[in-house]
Amino acid sequence: MTLPRIPTLVYEVLWERLDLGVMPFPLVVFQHGRDDRERSIFKQRAYEWLQGQGLGDEMRLDTELDTALRTMANFDVELTLFYSDQEGQTRIGCFAAGGRALRVVLRGDEIDLAWTRTTHMAASALELLPAYGPGWTQSLRVPGTALEHAGKAWHESGMRTEAVRMLAESGADPRQADRFLQLYSTAHAIGQASALRPGPRRDRWLTADSPLTFIDTDTGRYAITQQGGWLTLAPADSRGMLSRLAGLLASGFS
Repeated sequence: MTLPRIPTLVYEVLWERLDLGVMPFPLVVFQHGRDDRERSIFKQRAYEWLQGQGLGDEMRLDTELDTALRTMANFDVELTLFYSDQEGQTRIGCFAAGGRALRVVLRGDEIDLAWTRTTHMAASALELLPAYGPGWTQSLRVPGTALEHAGKAWHESGMRTEAVRMLAESGADPRQADRFLQLYSTAHAIGQASALRPGPRRDRWLTADSPLTFIDTDTGRYAITQQGGWLTLAPADSRGMLSRLAGLLASGFS
């Protein structure tokens, strides 16, 4: 069965009604209604929408939709992806549970639900992103801790050269540092991906030890990974992105 696309209002009301606990990252939406009266009105709107779509009412709920929401709350592993560009934000969660997977996409005020294979989780998330070829700049390395301080120095002084100087003092090659800062600061879009597993408590999750950041620029897509305190920015084609996303599911968690 094809799952429906539902308003975030309906998603939020049903989540509370089913007592599913904390919403999973990055698919968290705020509760509708500032007081009991407003809350009652919003709930009624949600139930009217369900009834109009033939998906239930105040008492009943479509079995497939119920199963999908419970999968989001009780998953074995989740692949998370957050992407932000000029068009807005796209939030994706792919949940594996019981031998199959559910892809959930939050854009604007709608939630899109679709079943997929557990082996297709990474690909199903990647296919939602704008198509970008790999960047043409060779790999660049900068020290991670120094990058944050360098960014502040650039902001305060208005000079990128000041940030480059700070990175060079921390061991970076000045030319690599300058190019890294140039690409990062002029990116059209930024994405962040990770993976989650259930923790010892219902409201706590274990997170992949090596999350992925990537940027889309005039020259293509670049992945940013961290190892040993250093950040490496490298060209990322579709195959490389797919491998990195799938690798998050098999990585260590803490």
